[in-house]
Amino acid sequence: MTAEEIAPLRTDRLTAGYRSGRQTTEVVREATAALRPGEFACLLGINGAGKSTLMRTLAGLQPALSGGVELDGVGVTRLSGIARARTISLVLTERTFARHLTGLDVVRLGRHPFTGWHGRLSAEDHRIVEESIAVTRCEHLVERPITSLSDGERQRVLIARAVAQSPRVMLLDEPTAFLDVAHRVRLTALLRDLTHSAGIAVLMSTHDLELALRTADTAWLIRQSGELITAPPEDIALTGVLSEEFSDDRLVFEHEAGGFRVSPEATRGTLRVGGDEGVRRLWTVRALTRLGFEVRPAARGESADVCVEGDGWRLPSDETVTSISDLIARVMAPAAS
Repeated sequence: MTAEEIAPLRTDRLTAGYRSGRQTTEVVREATAALRPGEFACLLGINGAGKSTLMRTLAGLQPALSGGVELDGVGVTRLSGIARARTISLVLTERTFARHLTGLDVVRLGRHPFTGWHGRLSAEDHRIVEESIAVTRCEHLVERPITSLSDGERQRVLIARAVAQSPRVMLLDEPTAFLDVAHRVRLTALLRDLTHSAGIAVLMSTHDLELALRTADTAWLIRQSGELITAPPEDIALTGVLSEEFSDDRLVFEHEAGGFRVSPEATRGTLRVGGDEGVRRLWTVRALTRLGFEVRPAARGESADVCVEGDGWRLPSDETVTSISDLIARVMAPAAS
């Protein structure tokens, strides 16, 4: 049995997009992909690439233009809403809730596909709700009104609700969109850990490219051409395709460093950096690059314009400075004079 055969979610030559009047817009063309149990995948692409459209198509909320999506080998559009909800959970960037709902009420809604018309939770349903709250570590949130929670707290409760559905597949559309850096990292780490421990197949769309490259088992990249690439993030980065998709005249994705660099409006010349390796040298290069200098390492036997030594920096004049701010003042002084 191949990995694709056991994958709970698969696409077969899927073309996803939307129709407006007589016009059809395709965002993903002829995509064949698989999302496997215990796999944390991140969906990437520039603004307007079609990430939300693809998510909605995978969840069966809108029809494919051609090809198909299968959940456990069955076409997603052939499944009833209840059958889909028992297999796949969807977390959207929701910001509006009924004021009377507590966090616990929201998590309990995850059991709705299993409670029948009466809506009463069984002892087993309550056990699953409690486990979902524990595994997402939101015990301190569930007694509070959902409208009183911060964006990060609310997203954690929504993930607990999704876990309470006992899904095989979880799709999350920009769950970190309104969060600060620390909460984005915490929530992404929670999702990755949950994926691996519970064996759920998880696909999360995100604009945070650098965080995705550090955490995802697999990257799903929607190219501007409509091609969908799925591979470990390191394989995608090494091809250089991220630079092609995300760089412009000022913003450059450096696949060697795995991050973005803002190009200066004008270059200030070249500086040779030598001396100690390590963290201090890394931040020295970043500061000088930000200022618009082209930085290169000083070759053996070549004098350095900036030499990293211990807790400071030595300049060609043999002057030593002990802070980045003082270093900046010295290297910028010729340009200012």
